[in-house]
Amino acid sequence: MKKFLLITCSLVCLVFVAQAQKKVLDKVVAQIGGNPILLSELNQQYTLYLNQGNPDNPTVKCYILQQMLAQKLLKQQAEIDSIVVEEADIDNELDKRMRYQIQRAGGQENLERVLGRSALQYKDELRPEIREQLISNKMQGEITKNVTITPLEVRRYFETYKKDSLPDI
Repeated sequence: MKKFLLITCSLVCLVFVAQAQKKVLDKVVAQIGGNPILLSELNQQYTLYLNQGNPDNPTVKCYILQQMLAQKLLKQQAEIDSIVVEEADIDNELDKRMRYQIQRAGGQENLERVLGRSALQYKDELRPEIREQLISNKMQGEITKNVTITPLEVRRYFETYKKDSLPDI
């Protein structure tokens, strides 16, 4: 009888474990040099886009993913080139963004209610993202610092590639 009860309990547990594994908690939607971009990160960026008062537009997710890929690629190159940002720069950018978010929400209490967590927790969650953005921006500046385009070059480009020949994005 004990064996039967043990086997029955084991089977019931296996059924629950098998069903629990069917739910996807997160998945990798893209990867750059071993740095994955998770679906949750993409959805978080899309939620920020929506929270800024923008309309619901699923095609924007593709654009956001493209921007995330470019940022990861720039960050990876920045690591190779040993580009760093100062903690003070990260703190300044965090403070600036938090002031903006608090102003948009109509106060810190409203922001915390909307986020479902304290402003300090949210700020701590943003820190790695801000660091990555600042490093990527610095790398992009290094890449493009010697690039100069004159108005004449722009005019020639658009004269060469007429409007009809340019693809819609």
